[in-house]
Amino acid sequence: MLPSRYTVVDVETTGLSPYDNRIIEIGIVRVEDGEIVETFESLVNPRASLSSTITRITGITSADIVDAPYFEDIAIEVISLFEDSILVAHNAAFDLQFLHFEFKRLGISFHPKELCTVRLSRRLFPEHKRHGLDAQIERYGLTIHDRHRALGDTLATQQLLEVFSELLDEDTFNKHVKTLLSQPTKISKTIWQDIDDLPTAPGVYTFTDEKKKPLYIGKSIDIKSRVNQHFSRARFDQKERELCSKTKHITYEKTAGEIGALVLESRKIKDVSPPYNRALKRVQSMVIAVIHTSSSGYKTLTYERVSYISSQRLGSIAGVYSSIKQAKAKVAEISKEYCLCNKLLGIEAGSGACFSYHLGKCSGACVNEGTVISYNKKFDHAFAESMMLEWPFGDYVIIGETNVGNTFTDILYVDSWRVFDSLDDRDDKTPIDVDTYRILLRSFKSYESSSPVSFVVQKKKITADQLKVFLQSS
Repeated sequence: MLPSRYTVVDVETTGLSPYDNRIIEIGIVRVEDGEIVETFESLVNPRASLSSTITRITGITSADIVDAPYFEDIAIEVISLFEDSILVAHNAAFDLQFLHFEFKRLGISFHPKELCTVRLSRRLFPEHKRHGLDAQIERYGLTIHDRHRALGDTLATQQLLEVFSELLDEDTFNKHVKTLLSQPTKISKTIWQDIDDLPTAPGVYTFTDEKKKPLYIGKSIDIKSRVNQHFSRARFDQKERELCSKTKHITYEKTAGEIGALVLESRKIKDVSPPYNRALKRVQSMVIAVIHTSSSGYKTLTYERVSYISSQRLGSIAGVYSSIKQAKAKVAEISKEYCLCNKLLGIEAGSGACFSYHLGKCSGACVNEGTVISYNKKFDHAFAESMMLEWPFGDYVIIGETNVGNTFTDILYVDSWRVFDSLDDRDDKTPIDVDTYRILLRSFKSYESSSPVSFVVQKKKITADQLKVFLQSS
C-alpha cells in the first residue's frame, strides 16, 4: 500500500553541486489516497546563464528563464505542497539537497521525510543492475513526456512507485517502504548544519560516523565546495553514496593555503587510517630501488623492502614502490624508454649480455660497450622524477603560507624533507614520510615569488630563482 499522502518532485539544475548551482525548473505532483490532487511546474530564474551542456540535456535555454520567477517567488507555494506529506523522488538526495539550499537561502528550514525510488528499487529488485530512470522506463514501459524536464520526470517517478506497489504483495512492499522511511534521512539534519557551517577556505575536513569515528579525511582549497561535491557525486557513484550515507558529522580544520592542507591531510590520514581513504594510509613496509655503482663504474639498482626511510639514504634511492613486482615492472618501463640495461637495473639475471642487448634495445653497458659517463647520464635522466633527492639546504627551512586576505599565516618547520611543529621538535631519527616528501618537492618546484608562500633559509627569505638553484644542487 502506498503512503496516504506523498509528494513527488524533480528538479532540473544548472549543475551538480547545490552549493555552486541553482534550480532552473521544478515539477511537483501531490498524491492523496491514490489520486493526484495537485500538479505544479515552473521554470526558475537562477540568476545565471545556462551552459550548453545543461541546454543539451534539458532543452532549456538561457532565453527560456530570463522572465521566469526567482525561487523566492514560488517558495511558499512549493513548500505548501509538502505539508504533512512524504517527499518522493528518483535519487532523492539530489533533489533534496537543492531544495534544502534554495530554502536555506531564504531562511526556511526544509527537512521532510523522504522516499527514494532508486533505493526502493535496489531493495525490491536487487537482481537488476541498473536502477536509473531511463532503465526503469524501458523495463516497465512507462509513459513519459518530456524526459529530462521536471514535470515529465516527476510523473514518470509517480508511475514507477505505483508499478512497484502493484508488482509486489502488499506486506512485502509495505515492509520495504516502512524500512526506508524509518531509517535516518540519508543526509541528516546535523549534516545539513555542518555543511552550512563549512568555510570557503583551504583546509582539511573529516567525515565521521555516529560515534565520531573518522570515515574519510580530505583536503581542498575550498572546503565547503569540495564537501558538496561528495554529496553531489553520491547520485552517481556507489562508493560516494555509501560514504555519505554513513556520515553523521563533518568537522574541519582551516589552513592558510594548499601546502598546509596537503601536509595536514597526510598526517591525519596516517594517524587514524580512515576506512574510505586508500592512497595515503600508513604502510607497514615499502620497496625502494637503491642506487649502487658497479666495479666498472656503471650505476646499478638493487631492491630492498624497508619499514622506513632515514634521511641518510636520500640521494641513493631511485624510486619507492609498494612491492617488488611493482618496482621491477616500473623500472622495466623506464629501461625500455631510455635503452638502459635490465641486468644492471636488477630485473634480469644471468651472465653475459642482457636479452634487450640482443634485440638492439640496450646500449651495451652489460658487456662494457659505450662509455660509463654517457650511460650514467642516461640513468640520472631516466630516474630524475622518481629519485628521492638529498636535502638541498644546509639547515632547516621555514615555510610561511599566508591565507587570502592576509589574516593569518601557517608556519611549517622543515628539515631533511620532514615537517616539525617547532624547531625544538626536530629529531634526526624521525623517518622520511614519502607522501610529505612528494608534497614538499612539488611545492618547491612550483614556487613563484608572487605566490602567498615564503621560504626562509638560514634566516633569509629566498626568491623562486634562488630556490631553483638549491634544488639543482641536490
